[in-house]
Amino acid sequence: MFTRLRRRLLTPIYRLTENTVASPLREAVVSFTFDDFPASAATHGARILEAQGARGTFYVAGSLVGTTSSLYGDYCRRPDLAALHARGHEIGCHTYGHDRVSTLSPRGLIDALDRNAAFVRGCLDGYAMQSFAYPFGDMSPFRKLQAQTRFQSCRGNTPGLNAGKIELGDLRAERIYETSADHESIAALLRSAAAMRGWLIFYTHDVSEHPSAFGCTPQTFERVVKSVAAAGLRVLTIRDAATLMTGGGVSARPAA
Repeated sequence: MFTRLRRRLLTPIYRLTENTVASPLREAVVSFTFDDFPASAATHGARILEAQGARGTFYVAGSLVGTTSSLYGDYCRRPDLAALHARGHEIGCHTYGHDRVSTLSPRGLIDALDRNAAFVRGCLDGYAMQSFAYPFGDMSPFRKLQAQTRFQSCRGNTPGLNAGKIELGDLRAERIYETSADHESIAALLRSAAAMRGWLIFYTHDVSEHPSAFGCTPQTFERVVKSVAAAGLRVLTIRDAATLMTGGGVSARPAA
C-alpha cells in the first residue's frame, strides 16, 4: 500500500522515466512468472506449465538459493536453476539480496545486480539474464531508470493488462494467490487480453498444497494454466514476449 501511494505521489517523475513501445501484437500473449522462487515453483509450477507445452519465467535472488524460510519452506537449489534452464524456462533477476530497490543507492543497485548476475552465470555456464522483477514491486524513479537501462524488461506488481503502449520498465502483472484467486475475474482478464491483443502477465511465489499467503495450490495454478490453453492464448516467457515487443522474432513453442 505504501509503495503504491508513493508512486501515485511521484507520478510526474515516473512519467519522465517511461520506457514505452507500441505493441505490435496481432494476438494476445500470456506469461507466467514466479518470484523469489520457492522450490515448489520449480517442481509443481514448472510441471503444470510443461504439461501444456508452456514455459515460465523464474525470478531468482541468489542469496535465497539453497535456504529455507518459515514462509515458503525450501527455496530453489542450484540444480533447479540448471534443470529449468535446460527445459526451456527463463531465469530472471530479482537482485541478489531480494532488496527493496527504492532503499538502495545507485552503487548499491549496481552491486545487487552484478552479484546476482555473477551468481547465475556461475550456475548456468555464462547465462545472461534479460528480465528483471522488482522485489516487493518496490522501486523509485531513479532506480527504475537504472534497472531499465540494464534489462530488456522490468516487471512490477501493479495489476492490469499490458496493451497499446507497453511500459517495459514497469510491466503490469496480475497475481495468482490462493487467498484471492477469483476464476471469474481471471476469465474476464483472458477475454480482455484476447479482445485488446494484450500481454497478460501472471505472478505467484510458491505452488504447494499448503501455500503461503503469496502463493497458490497446484490445483489453482493448473486451473489458470488450463484456462489460458482453452482460450487458445499463446504462452511465452517474459524474455520472448519482450523480444516480440521490440521487433524480434520468437521460435516455436517448446515441446512438452
